[in-house]
Amino acid sequence: GGIARRLEEHTLAYRLQRFSETSMQKEFSVGNVDNLFATLYRCVAWPVFTRPGLILWGLVALAGLVLFVKLLLGETYHLMQTAGSYGLGLLVLMLGTYVHIFFHECGHALTCKHYGRSILKGGMMFYYGSPAFFVDTTDIWMAPKRARIVTSCAGPAADLLVGGLLIIVIALFPGIPMAAVLFQVAAMAYLGILSNLAPFMELDGYFILMAWLEIPLLRNKSLAFVRTRLAPKLLKEHTPL
Repeated sequence: GGIARRLEEHTLAYRLQRFSETSMQKEFSVGNVDNLFATLYRCVAWPVFTRPGLILWGLVALAGLVLFVKLLLGETYHLMQTAGSYGLGLLVLMLGTYVHIFFHECGHALTCKHYGRSILKGGMMFYYGSPAFFVDTTDIWMAPKRARIVTSCAGPAADLLVGGLLIIVIALFPGIPMAAVLFQVAAMAYLGILSNLAPFMELDGYFILMAWLEIPLLRNKSLAFVRTRLAPKLLKEHTPL
């Protein structure tokens, strides 16, 4: 058995399978991540969750979004180019995605700690071949409905805050050398909001909807309804008496 196993490990099929498993979804967790975010919340982040902090957060997000639309429509900065290069521009957009994912996941984690729940694990992962940050906040599903919805909303809200801060910096200091790069990073944060709030994939928008409706496994139940019950129901309603 051991010899056969070692021979199998040297085959091309085995190596391709291992590469596929690793590149599609592989987690690399950080130790004591719950204690890390608990300390970060206690020492730094808790004022954001107070009423004045939330008001300030909202004003920054709104001002940044308005300024972003103004800069985008005015073609002040090129979205796809950096220093006149499309290749460098795509690289900046990719790195900008990692930046917004990091703060997005921190938003989920800190909100989870705000409600007194645990971060089960977190770190880096390969998701369909692309590196990404992640936190496991499924412990929040033991909390009341409001806490679950707010925690799911916290990721897109963090994107709004990051994007808003970057755009405000650009507006206040338009001549800084990194202004075009900051604009691109902010653009990826705003794009991340749209993609995460779409309820069709199992991302934040889906979990917000599931918590709001209080229907567990909403996606599976919806797909099962479409496959087995939707057509007969439509035919029944349109069949003449």
